[in-house]
Amino acid sequence: MNKMRIVGRTDIALYWPKLYRGFVEAEEIQNAENMEFDRLAKIIMLILQNSKLSQCDRSTLEAYEVAFHFQELFGETYQWGYSGPSPDELGEWADGTTQAEIDAYEAELNSFRTFVIERIKSHKKWPLFFILAYLDQNTSGYTLTIDYDGFILYYSLVDSDEHPKVAKFINRIKPMNLSAHFLNEVERHHICISTDVSGTTDSVWNYSLDGSWSFADHKPFRSIGDGPSIWTLVDELSITMEALNIAAQSIVNQAEKAVANDQLESYRIGKGVDGNLSTIRLSFPFSTSINRIDKITVLNDVNKELLKDALSIELTGETSFRIEIDINECGKNIQGFLFLDGSWLLDGTKILNGNK
Repeated sequence: MNKMRIVGRTDIALYWPKLYRGFVEAEEIQNAENMEFDRLAKIIMLILQNSKLSQCDRSTLEAYEVAFHFQELFGETYQWGYSGPSPDELGEWADGTTQAEIDAYEAELNSFRTFVIERIKSHKKWPLFFILAYLDQNTSGYTLTIDYDGFILYYSLVDSDEHPKVAKFINRIKPMNLSAHFLNEVERHHICISTDVSGTTDSVWNYSLDGSWSFADHKPFRSIGDGPSIWTLVDELSITMEALNIAAQSIVNQAEKAVANDQLESYRIGKGVDGNLSTIRLSFPFSTSINRIDKITVLNDVNKELLKDALSIELTGETSFRIEIDINECGKNIQGFLFLDGSWLLDGTKILNGNK
């Protein structure tokens, strides 16, 4: 009754030395082992059979439903309707099973195969441009990168409310060897390397003009005793761009792991540098003891804190984050200072607020 066909049988007695022939003990061992080889042959035939959707058994079809996210994508899995006897794990039927029962089981199994095949056929093809075209048309903005070595597809969205429909689309058409990770964007960190605010150590900002002051016969404002009314800072970088790039590389090299809520350790950390911008990608496994991530801390190899972020993100499964560290030069946005030195006409034509 079994569709599988085993070609030949294994007799390990043929591989034993001839001196063992005729011994009852040796023959018993050989017979027992021959049964195991027969079982192995049947398992191999099952594997070959399950490699084709048109010949899969029930347990393999159920595995396909999980692998292709049938419940998430289609809202249903196959409802098995047959309640009669079933074959064992090797596809063998028990003695006394009627041909009608076997035919009914095979009919139900064929319906299951058709159900799985039709839904797998509905998956769109993979071309990357197809995903990009979808994201262009259906999102407010996105980023998408593929880590081919790690078999991970990372994506983030400007509008996180669009995530459910985008996740459904990506999971439906991505190759099975890629896992899709939605990246939560953590606030970008600005790390300053140097300052150019030279010459301001003697500044004492006693007051700021806000329109409420009246000016009589005395001048109560003073910050710097002597000097020009406008102090303009130099525009040249105090360090080279190459030095900023090296600093960015240093930050990435130091990041070794991350911890959420001081207890849940990341299991994957990816790093990259683009000029003076460092990027750290990290993933946290799902934990039943943590419902929400309130803090992420990035550590070096001796568990010293490099940086941290306070946030509030619900943990409903594996969660990934991208942290960007912008290495720049402090003070470059400060172009100069204004201060009262006796040369200003307080007639409403000048606004003195401490910045140029």
